[in-house]
Amino acid sequence: MLRRLWLALSFAAGLIQPAAHAADPREDLYRQALHILGGNASVIHKWSGSIRLIVVGAPQMQPAARETLTEVAKIAGLSAQFPDAAIGSANDYLTLLRNSAPHSLASNCSPDPAAGRCFNFVVVFASSAQMEQIAAAIPLPRHFQLGLQRAGATPCYFAPYIRARHEIYKAVVYIRDDLPPEMQRTCLAEEIYQAMGMFEDYSDSKYFSFNNQVQAKQITAHDKALLRALYDPRVRLGTPANTVVRLFLEHHLP
Repeated sequence: MLRRLWLALSFAAGLIQPAAHAADPREDLYRQALHILGGNASVIHKWSGSIRLIVVGAPQMQPAARETLTEVAKIAGLSAQFPDAAIGSANDYLTLLRNSAPHSLASNCSPDPAAGRCFNFVVVFASSAQMEQIAAAIPLPRHFQLGLQRAGATPCYFAPYIRARHEIYKAVVYIRDDLPPEMQRTCLAEEIYQAMGMFEDYSDSKYFSFNNQVQAKQITAHDKALLRALYDPRVRLGTPANTVVRLFLEHHLP
């Protein structure tokens, strides 16, 4: 993710990098992939059900959001759905949140999960000030709210909801609405990919797009391969991260 709030507020995990690269490229790749999945002592988190996406604001970006989620879901072997929930602006979404149950994301899946306003993945295009209000109204966990305030003009970030058994079941992605279109597309792709369970950045990586560089770029073949390993059928919720990286190196490298 670009300018990671998650890392900045969790023991500076994204800032602590190995001092030197290993001579063996595979060892270097192992180290980077393991870091992106949380480190050697970590277990993985991932989605296990269908993902229902809505986009708030920036209607011109909706096709790109749907295309990215469709790609991600295909790699992960999950169902991607796109409810007919028209929320035209960040202010409209804020109003819905203030009239909804806390942490519901303003989603209403009962009594009919097929209803238009039933979703679990929200992409919000908004100003920094609007997103601070949205984060408080959801409410997102306090460290996300504080991080957003401290970071100021951060271009984008994601906030996952994770159950005790390591299942991701909701996510919010924020993208600043005044970014150039190419940066919005970069944010959109990276945040959706990372919200699938690849939570960390490895600074200046030459393999992964999750590298703390605030610039327009593309999702890489290594990003996709690591996602494929994460959602390999042999990988259960709570699997040690190093097990996933070994699968990545042995079976999923591009």
